[in-house]
Amino acid sequence: MQPATVDSPGVLVLGARSRTASERQVEEQRRRWPAKVGRLALDLVLLAALLVATWEVGVRSTDFVGTPKGADALDHASTVKLLMQDFPHVLWNPAWFSGMKLLPGIYPPLYHLIIATAVAASGTTIEHAMVVCTAVAFLVMTASAYGFVRLISRSSAAAAVAGAVVLAVPAFWQPSLRSGEYPRLIAMAFACLATFLAALYTRKPGRLRLTAVIIAATCGMSTHDLTGGLGVLQVLGVLLFVNYRPLAERIKVVAGVAAAVAAMVLWLYLPTLVGFHAYYLIPQPRFVPNTGTSYRRLFETVGSSLKAFSPLLLPLTLLLMAAAAWFAWRRSSFSSKRFRQCVGASAAMLIVALVVLTYAYIGRFTHADLEIVGIYPNDMFTYAAWPLATTCGLLLAALASELRSRLRYLWRSALYVAPALAAVVCLVATVPVLKRDAFSYQQTAEIQLPIMPGSNGTKQYRLALTDATETSWINFFTNVPEVGGPFNQGAVNFTWSFWAESVLSNDPPSVAEMKFMLNWNAVRWIQAGSGPSAYGFYQDHPALFRYVGPSADNTYHNFVVRQTSPILAATDAPPVLIVGSAENYNLLLRALALTDVGPNTLIPVQGEANLNDYSLKELEQFPEIFLYGFQASNPRQAAKLLRGYVRHGGGLVIDVGGAAGLAAELAKDGAPLPVTKWRSFELYQSWHFAPSKSSLLRGIDLAKFSPAVYAQTFPYLVEGASQRSPGSSVDLLSDGRPVLVDEHVGKSTVIESGLNLPYHDDTFSNTTESSLLARLLLSSIARS
Repeated sequence: MQPATVDSPGVLVLGARSRTASERQVEEQRRRWPAKVGRLALDLVLLAALLVATWEVGVRSTDFVGTPKGADALDHASTVKLLMQDFPHVLWNPAWFSGMKLLPGIYPPLYHLIIATAVAASGTTIEHAMVVCTAVAFLVMTASAYGFVRLISRSSAAAAVAGAVVLAVPAFWQPSLRSGEYPRLIAMAFACLATFLAALYTRKPGRLRLTAVIIAATCGMSTHDLTGGLGVLQVLGVLLFVNYRPLAERIKVVAGVAAAVAAMVLWLYLPTLVGFHAYYLIPQPRFVPNTGTSYRRLFETVGSSLKAFSPLLLPLTLLLMAAAAWFAWRRSSFSSKRFRQCVGASAAMLIVALVVLTYAYIGRFTHADLEIVGIYPNDMFTYAAWPLATTCGLLLAALASELRSRLRYLWRSALYVAPALAAVVCLVATVPVLKRDAFSYQQTAEIQLPIMPGSNGTKQYRLALTDATETSWINFFTNVPEVGGPFNQGAVNFTWSFWAESVLSNDPPSVAEMKFMLNWNAVRWIQAGSGPSAYGFYQDHPALFRYVGPSADNTYHNFVVRQTSPILAATDAPPVLIVGSAENYNLLLRALALTDVGPNTLIPVQGEANLNDYSLKELEQFPEIFLYGFQASNPRQAAKLLRGYVRHGGGLVIDVGGAAGLAAELAKDGAPLPVTKWRSFELYQSWHFAPSKSSLLRGIDLAKFSPAVYAQTFPYLVEGASQRSPGSSVDLLSDGRPVLVDEHVGKSTVIESGLNLPYHDDTFSNTTESSLLARLLLSSIARS
């Protein structure tokens, strides 16, 4: 017999079966299904509207059409070109700075690999692939803003407001339209996507979702360190502050995600941490005036600047924060879980925004002369736009969830409609300034493309410029390598780059030094600036430079170097091994340049600083070695090595400036040095040189030496011989003490100097001192 059930109040139905819990759940889902479909349709409509708006702004601002915009656009296009051109040899780039590290070595490589892969797979151009990638990045960021706010707040209206607000921020579009910072832009897209995925994880935690979060965050870190790092901070904040699990479990999730991301990017950043020098892989401070960002840019009127916030973003954020704080103060507890979730996610976003804005304004607060390389305070609003816009959406939803008035539906409508309309007004007014301030090198490159005969037929000669004007279009439109380049953080030797650029820009430089630098760097073409001070030197020396003509817009004057050596060339000039630090080698190189004693006369070869790193067989490949700033971990073995080298006819020149103690130890252990003991003494201004009849000093006017001072101010330290070997000869006395001594050992000549001559010569750029230094090196070679 079936049990009786109550079908409706007061009616007893016999024989009816009671519904199970599962059946009631199914019927409940059926009743909710139309509402779910309606919410999904609303989400699709609002999201589509935001994406259409994003596309429309991108097209009208020219960001999504034509060539890539921004000052650094062709830097990255050139990087992709060189990457594809030399693949799989991606660790070296011969085009910039006379050779430099490429990947990794400048930016983290993911952006350039994405573009290269797209070009190789589709056959499109690099420029078009960059523009498409830019459009995809902005669409992803807009969609992520909507999805993130929608998942946390469960409010489609709040999500739509967040998307509209971020689109109306000029600084949001600045990386591509003005700066051309495409790796940062793509890293921002990965960061926004990772933040959305983190919100998805908080709704329903699962391994697959957490893995997606880790992958997206890792992609951001593999594209740009700063933007990727801010993205990781956003993700960790969401996973920590949104209350989806007990706090202890959330902390474990955050630690696990941080560890996983760090492990996945370790291959890229570990070499930098252990000594691989690349500025942008790990940001490094530099001591320059950091004046911070103008306060006016926080509230600038619409259309004022591409680097500014909209007049809506920060006021709306502050207003909503104040309102949320007021609600928190008025009520001791909240009935709405939504309020707590929204406030938690907002806290995560505000931490990122606070970090960004603190750096933007720290210079104004402290006047500190400190700035991170490549991270400019004026550009920081870009990184705060998305977190602040999503904060606005989240706090709007939080406040709406706490309205208890009978007119709460009306108040909620007003709460959403007012900022949405304000965002639309700002967006409409912002589009013209985006187009107005967009910067493209395409036309400029075509106008400035230099007249360089034979430039595309060989890579054996380089181009040099007299100013720091952007030159990446040269690498993109021609095959010519250059002395400078866009990414100096990848340069192998910063000192060489700085020296070459300073010689090119000096007004006027030494003719001899200029000839040396051009020959040393295989420079065949020079682009000088438009001012007489920039090109006058080259025009005044027609025997060295042939004037080709100006660029189409008269920005540059182009010259051909009449005589220069190619990058790869055979020579019979003797090589001299420099045993010393890189700094000591650079001092010698610049000192020799002053009298143009270079590739056609002798080849200074940079070696290791430690004598014990060489074998006798290695040393015998050089007719001469120059010890300057050298080391010897085992002096006895080093002395034996020098004895064998000199005995076999090798020439030896040693400058013991700063290393007299080690030199005395080598002499004690049997090294064939003309001086065995030294005593330091100081000179100030005058050298007190005694007249000399030595052949080493024939034709050298000692009166033309620069003052004997250190760092332009302090007394100069000189090493004088206090004990000499029996067969040595004194070539020069200073203050009555031998400072230049030589000795003939078999077929070899060994010359000792205590003057620290390369340093003093480089400090004062003295051609007389340079001539003496060259004489010492050439004399030892001539006899060997």
